[in-house]
Amino acid sequence: MENKCSINIDAAFLYLYIMNILKFFIAVNISCLLCCGNIHAQYNYAGTKSPYNFQPQNYTSAPSGYKPVFIEYTGRHASRFFTKPGADMDLLKIMEQKNLTPLGKKILIAVKKIYAVQKNEYGNITLSGKDELRGIGERMRENYPSVWQGRGVDVVWTNELRTHQSEAAFMQGFGKYDSSKIHIASPPDSLNDALRFWNISSAYKKYKKGSLIKSKMDSLLQNPRTIQVSKNICSRVFKSFDTANAWELTQNLYDLYCIYPLMKKEIAAKGWSGSDFTILAKAFTTKDLQWLDFVNMAEDFYEKGPGENINGIQIKIAAPLLADFLNSIDTAIQQPSSLDAKLNFTHAEAISPFATIMEIPQASHTSTSVFDYAKNWHAEKIMQMASNIQWILYSNGNAYLVKVLHNEQEVHLPISTTTFPYYKWKDVKDFYTKKLQSFGIDEHTDLHEYLLKLRN
Repeated sequence: MENKCSINIDAAFLYLYIMNILKFFIAVNISCLLCCGNIHAQYNYAGTKSPYNFQPQNYTSAPSGYKPVFIEYTGRHASRFFTKPGADMDLLKIMEQKNLTPLGKKILIAVKKIYAVQKNEYGNITLSGKDELRGIGERMRENYPSVWQGRGVDVVWTNELRTHQSEAAFMQGFGKYDSSKIHIASPPDSLNDALRFWNISSAYKKYKKGSLIKSKMDSLLQNPRTIQVSKNICSRVFKSFDTANAWELTQNLYDLYCIYPLMKKEIAAKGWSGSDFTILAKAFTTKDLQWLDFVNMAEDFYEKGPGENINGIQIKIAAPLLADFLNSIDTAIQQPSSLDAKLNFTHAEAISPFATIMEIPQASHTSTSVFDYAKNWHAEKIMQMASNIQWILYSNGNAYLVKVLHNEQEVHLPISTTTFPYYKWKDVKDFYTKKLQSFGIDEHTDLHEYLLKLRN
């Protein structure tokens, strides 16, 4: 009896000992997961400044007998430095006044280094950006081998160094091609109706500065949460500050937080530790970042996205780009020996309204309330760095299908099909032609005049 009792007691102690060890390991693992999650989360919430995040795809096979014969691509430039001195220089001037907390002093070191990396690179794409475009070019070449028949490639870019650099990186990944058959065009921005339409329409410029967007943004910028978040962030960095300037200081810190991941390779090349820069994230809590991202994305939503009206002026200005795609596909069908592909290099201001005018689902939900827009719309999924839209034309020798990729992912169109993601070309052409007609555009329309005469 004593032996049995002793065995039971020993077993109970052993059980408790094992359970305590298990609890310890579970706690450690959860802690590690949370830490890893925090490290991963440190550079989320960057909106349109998010780096391109390609995920390997299992593409749907084309219907029997069909093969790709032509591609039109429109893409945003790659990840870049700031386009000009701004948040980095402004923040540096303020922080060098030495009114800093211990955390602020560490952040100042990061700000100085970011400024040093950027000061001769404003407007250029980064090394990570070059990798983004090289990857897109390489995958296009590898995924659609039947397209590349040596017929020629048309390349169009805007008059910005970063779009030229993006095209060069894309072609590096794309590989060898007869240079005599690569036709490059770079029309003046004032005449580039397909890729720079937002600069041409005076009515759109008025819309951007008008009461609708101002009222939306005022409701966010004057919101108590925005005011409190700004104060909290500034309090972590500055010993004292003018509350009237808190939002501007916060925005500058946030801009640097967003830009750091895009230049990590340049920082590493200087032999600087990443920990010198991840200190930037300590100025924010995750909830702070979520709110800053929300506020910043709101302006993009109403300026470049569906806003309150999926057919509003901020979307109608993209009609020339839609017409360009329709015309290019038609030409590829009617003159099959003309081109392998057309490649366009542009900006976020083109990608987002183009995705919306096409009615790609994640780009097409309107919102009258600025507090509800993010339920269905996220800038980093639509127009992040190197974001792109591709129309791939397939043929079986008699009929034609089109597949659309948004950021190299197959997407649904508002058109019936029994072979998703492949749509009959006739159905695609009919749907978007009717859409253009609803904007007053037909095959005889001068699209430059359309933009000049467009009204809100």
